[in-house]
Amino acid sequence: MQCGRSELILDDRRVDLGRGEIVRGLEVTRLSRIEVRFLAFLARHSGEAVARDALWRGVWGGEPSPQSRAIDATARRVRAKLEPDPSRPRYLLSIYGEGFRLDLPQAPPGDEQPPSRLEEPVAPGARVLPVPPDPLIGRDALLTELAATLDGGHRLVTLVGPGGVGKTSLAVTFARARAAGDPRAVRFCDLATASSPEDVLSRIAAALDVRLGPATVEGSGPAALGAALAALGAVLIVLDNAEASAARAHEHVGALRPLAPDARFVATSRVPFRLPAERVVRVPPLGPAAAAALFVERARDAGGVSATSGGDTALATAAIVRRLDHLPLAIELAAARTALLTPAQLLDRLTARFDILKDPLGRRTPRHASLRAALDVSWELLSAVDRAALAQCAVFRGPFTVDAAEAVLALPAGGDVLDSLHRLIEHSLVANVPGPDRPRLRLLESTREYARERLGETPGVAEAARERHARRVGAAARHAVATIRVAGDAGELRAIGVEADNFRAVAAGPPGPDAVWAELALAVWSELHGLMDATFEACERALGAARALADDALVAECLLGLGACRYAFGIDVERGRDEIRAALDLARPGGDDLLVGRALLHLSACDFGSLAIEPLLDEAQERFARAGAGCGVARVHAFRSWHLSLVGDMAGSARENRETLPIFARLGPSRGHVMAKLSCASLALDGGDAEEAWLHVTAARAMAREIGYQLGEANATSLSAVIALERGDFPLARRLFTEELPLRSADGNGWYMMYSRAYRGLCALGEGAHGDGRADLDEAVRIARVRNDPQFLVRALAFRALLLREVAAEQAADDVREAITVAGADARPHVATLLAVVAQAIQETAPTGWSVEGHDDHADVRLCRRFAGPARR
Repeated sequence: MQCGRSELILDDRRVDLGRGEIVRGLEVTRLSRIEVRFLAFLARHSGEAVARDALWRGVWGGEPSPQSRAIDATARRVRAKLEPDPSRPRYLLSIYGEGFRLDLPQAPPGDEQPPSRLEEPVAPGARVLPVPPDPLIGRDALLTELAATLDGGHRLVTLVGPGGVGKTSLAVTFARARAAGDPRAVRFCDLATASSPEDVLSRIAAALDVRLGPATVEGSGPAALGAALAALGAVLIVLDNAEASAARAHEHVGALRPLAPDARFVATSRVPFRLPAERVVRVPPLGPAAAAALFVERARDAGGVSATSGGDTALATAAIVRRLDHLPLAIELAAARTALLTPAQLLDRLTARFDILKDPLGRRTPRHASLRAALDVSWELLSAVDRAALAQCAVFRGPFTVDAAEAVLALPAGGDVLDSLHRLIEHSLVANVPGPDRPRLRLLESTREYARERLGETPGVAEAARERHARRVGAAARHAVATIRVAGDAGELRAIGVEADNFRAVAAGPPGPDAVWAELALAVWSELHGLMDATFEACERALGAARALADDALVAECLLGLGACRYAFGIDVERGRDEIRAALDLARPGGDDLLVGRALLHLSACDFGSLAIEPLLDEAQERFARAGAGCGVARVHAFRSWHLSLVGDMAGSARENRETLPIFARLGPSRGHVMAKLSCASLALDGGDAEEAWLHVTAARAMAREIGYQLGEANATSLSAVIALERGDFPLARRLFTEELPLRSADGNGWYMMYSRAYRGLCALGEGAHGDGRADLDEAVRIARVRNDPQFLVRALAFRALLLREVAAEQAADDVREAITVAGADARPHVATLLAVVAQAIQETAPTGWSVEGHDDHADVRLCRRFAGPARR
């Protein structure tokens, strides 16, 4: 709302509706936009009772909503700011059965009466600054940067950003602060509807109070304006919405600046002027916290449900502003809908964002009346080639590289992808964002949805673009799956996360090999992050699609992925072994050495500790060497080292590790390198060198975190905790296991969770916290039973028996007897020793031939010896 005379004098308070402020001495209280309208409407009817329906129509527009609390909520806020004692109002009175009345004090005889009628808005393009927006949220840093830039000698600053990001609000707020001492020191010129070069010049002239005749406009207009500017001295000119006439405005600003050396210019535009001395300040969307705060404030203005009224509502609010890219215009349009919808209901409707994100009351300027209108303005500024480029960019989900764009975009004759992308960045429609390996490009989600609609207007072009995108994503997914399943270097691990949205898009598209590979890539990404359910779901979908295609190689790949995940998560390992064998049988005839090598490697992992796997590892090494896969060869050495440690050949295990590490060191940080370092740590620990183990595990943990390998980070944290446990540092061990659990939480009740719970239970036992230890060990036993994992059930029962012998001896004995039964007569030697040690502590009889001697090179045996000493009552 723009006003001329807009002051209300209330005793010691001055209400400046033009600035949206209540001033009392040096104290200034800001009014929101709705509060200004509310007071202005009542002021027009000063001393009269105004009915609620009339208030609603005059302030909010449209027909009154019986459910809305907007009128009463606004009245309460205004009283809190306006009245000396809001509980006993003097000015804003409630009239029972009617509505509200604003009583303005009578001026003494001879004094000017306080105005009760407000002037009409000034014409577009005039010099008067618009009424300031509601107090800006989250823009303090930009206001400071703008002030520092102008005061630092830059005479032209252009605020550049996408439509609806709040450039005008920022410029007007800054200009109003500058005009506080001298209103004539700031002039405002709106160029949104300037339709010709002459119109641009005439609007700038109107802002400077200069009248130009037709001849002057066509001839010496810039010189006349320059003289007017020079006479004004240190004036600040705000050129708003300059993008529609950027080229002509650029010429005029360039001509005016030398003629008025004291003048400063702040322009708002979706496109920079690109003048030599121009300073471009990019206006980004709000941060998450500021975006949520803006939504809450505007929802309150609309009389909607408060976003702070409960946890679910706050979560819905956070999801809404995230879906809207934290864009102020979209957030304000969404918040206005809370007069009728809860945030949760609104979130559900954002699937059709352009249908709901619009101003139903018609109070906004046409270019900001809806989110679609804001994007229409940007679209109209583009050439036909750049429109084609933007529309085809909609096939990408999330960030994408220039190389990817060049592979997917097919522009009309004469179009160059690189040039179009550059111009789209200039127009604030494509953003440049940092990437893990190189800069990437990204569309805001609303821009992508708009571009997708535009792409749909030419079906043939749309289908071809989607096909090119699917082929590129499928190839990237195939490479990522094969590489990461072997070892996975840092670049691949990062890239698969960056491309996850593109994998999802292709996986959800038309069936075909590309969609299968995208599903497999999603399975790998989920596995790396410990997301058990998502991993299996993606594997099952991929397998079903591959079988429908009758593609043996793809079926083999899917079976291998599914079996490897069963082993990794400890879910039905026997079934996983069968799936890997089936994959191997399908892969051998095809002659794909890399696929066969991977299948052999995963099959050997299912039987660590068995001599039967040695031929598998030999063949896997040969296959990887033939395929030129250095990571695969190194991984075989790492697997063989782990296997030899389990069968008690510690010297052989160390030898294999010496072969492994140099290869991984040459290849750089990778998933396989993390696992090799963890193997070194385990070997050092089993050899009694806890200090060396700590060095290896610390390096593994840092590397896993660096490359985004969450599962590896969890494993390293767990092993760090085991080392601390062996050292007897129970508080540190317990803290590390507690840090590990959130990294595992997404994988449900897998054996990882059992392992962590079981060992944390031992930490609690070491600290004497039997209650906490019992809870962890009970959960470990439960998980082991649910997962039907005998190996870990034996360990969990043995650990729990050690804890219970001090508080429930009978149940401890039951646990030992069950563990012995589950382990069976052919238990591995170190398992037999572990159970013999525990049985002796519980005073139970171990099977004949099971000795408590030896096998101190296994951490579990050493830990059981530590806790099997005299009971501490």
